[in-house]
Amino acid sequence: MNICIYSYGVHPPWTEGVINTTREFYDYLKQRFTTFLLTRESRYGCRADTENFLPGDQNYFIIKNPKIFGRPFKLRHTDTLSFRMLYKFYFLVKKKNIDLFLMMENKVGFYFFFIKLFCRKKIILWIDNGFLQNKFCRLYIKTKVIDHYLCSNKDIFKSLIALGLNPEKTTIIPPAVNSKKFFKMSSLESGQLGEIYSVNNKAFVYFFSGSLQKGRGVEILLESFRALLKTSTSIRLVISWIENPQEKAYKSEILKYIKKYHLSEFFVFLGKFENKIHLYNIGDVMVLPYTAKSAIAPPLTLIEAMMCETAVITTRINEMQTADIIKDKNNGILCGPNVKDLTEAMLWALKNKNLLGQLGKNARATSCGLFGHEMIGKRLMDIISIY
Repeated sequence: MNICIYSYGVHPPWTEGVINTTREFYDYLKQRFTTFLLTRESRYGCRADTENFLPGDQNYFIIKNPKIFGRPFKLRHTDTLSFRMLYKFYFLVKKKNIDLFLMMENKVGFYFFFIKLFCRKKIILWIDNGFLQNKFCRLYIKTKVIDHYLCSNKDIFKSLIALGLNPEKTTIIPPAVNSKKFFKMSSLESGQLGEIYSVNNKAFVYFFSGSLQKGRGVEILLESFRALLKTSTSIRLVISWIENPQEKAYKSEILKYIKKYHLSEFFVFLGKFENKIHLYNIGDVMVLPYTAKSAIAPPLTLIEAMMCETAVITTRINEMQTADIIKDKNNGILCGPNVKDLTEAMLWALKNKNLLGQLGKNARATSCGLFGHEMIGKRLMDIISIY
């Protein structure tokens, strides 16, 4: 069987979860089938260029933005009538004998119909929370243009069934994380990270990574951290921002807050970590105080941090599936999405440093068991084998 995976290529920051899952699917499937990866450029400012995404891979194809007067004409992600895209799909079907398409992006609905009507090929679509907000999702279901749906969590599964989708055509396939790529660094190596990133090694370090959106709970994290300073000044807060240009205004608000309450000496603001192993080993506790759902649930940052044996504090948000993964004081710390509960959880971690190591070990066992790439890959293979 010949398979083509289609996904974002040069990607906007908020699609990183999809990109990472795509890469794991591709690495797994190409060992078992003739597998091609097709990506497209984005109109957004991006962190890595498509040329370096999979250097030297002959089965990797890029649809580049056209140029007008020598300058790139950046297509919107909703511009679905790109002849370059249509040609590339048709080329892969005719020249590479593609039997099945695994689509990792649901905002290019026109191509679903093109592949089905003109190429007459099977389509499997992996979807996240954004699909249900897509105005065409009911049309896809009604016309049965998609042969099988893969959804990242049980809530999406329930929503699809409620919309009339056949349960036999829907499977829960959560994000996949490679346990060989995410691990705990030695104490010597992690100790050196403090010097590299100017983080006080002698302090107890809380850290946050992700998008600076209201739903990520950064505002309650700052309030809780400020409250903790009344208990101890030997603590630090590190925030790693994924550098989304649309969030600069919110970043400015955070910096104003830090200046207003004189928190500069306790606070480190870092950009995106190209080496994620460094990110998850830089501090003592990762804090993910979600207050609303995001595109991918369960969140990839949570899964990766747990894979690195990092103790994690996160909030009980049903849409984020956090309570399904974290068992309080066993493989992580759960709390309510408010300042009071988060402060208490962060204080518990500070007072029980000796227990964090075991929490981290339990976290890795949980993450590997639920989201390990080999296990997720096998489930994906079971679906593909049907077609």
